[in-house]
Amino acid sequence: MKTKKDPVVAIDGPAGCGKSLISGKLATDFHFVKIDTGALFRAVALFLSEHFNDLETSLKSVDAFQLQKLLSNLQFHYKTNPVTVSLNGKEYGPEHLREHRVSELASIVSANPEVRKIIEKWQRNIVESGKDIYVVEGRDIGTVVFPNAQAKIFLTASPEVRAQRRFVQLQQNGKLGELTEKKILEDIKKRDTRDSSREIAPLMKADDAFELDTSDLSIEEVLDTIKQILTKQGLINA
Repeated sequence: MKTKKDPVVAIDGPAGCGKSLISGKLATDFHFVKIDTGALFRAVALFLSEHFNDLETSLKSVDAFQLQKLLSNLQFHYKTNPVTVSLNGKEYGPEHLREHRVSELASIVSANPEVRKIIEKWQRNIVESGKDIYVVEGRDIGTVVFPNAQAKIFLTASPEVRAQRRFVQLQQNGKLGELTEKKILEDIKKRDTRDSSREIAPLMKADDAFELDTSDLSIEEVLDTIKQILTKQGLINA
């Protein structure tokens, strides 16, 4: 019996490889609904950082049942254009979610099983309650959250290229502050190690995903390649 495919384009990959930009353009071009998994983790990270002084230490010591209760009682709402996550009525928009420091917080909470469970549940609820095609980007979308996604793309790029892209992005958005490209590269390498070595849902390519190294490709070239894949999958017309 054939497994039913989820109406999802899964885009996975490490930090700074272009997942958000590419998924946003796909959503715009083909009227998909974009689910920014990174934004969900970042919002939860900000929420928890407001409850715990030392987030990393607290998550290691907090009782799993207490954390589960705290997270399951959250009133969650997700909006696109721009991506905004509301938790208990407090909105976290791009001005909060895209700060460099929040990337580190998100990497810390993403290793927690209770956090991953609630965010996986939110994503599934969004897809199951709608009638659209969803483009979902993250690190374990094609392996854990939507293993039956209709199309799976694994984007990657060298750490140096990703650091340079993040530096330019933060600079253009006026969020660079005292950060240097060297510091961003160090943070990216640290996050790569944490994301790929964690016990729960580590960053890895799904066996049936198409891997695309974007290091030497333009945005247009990346999009063209992905569009060819989606055409073959019957998600878009040639």
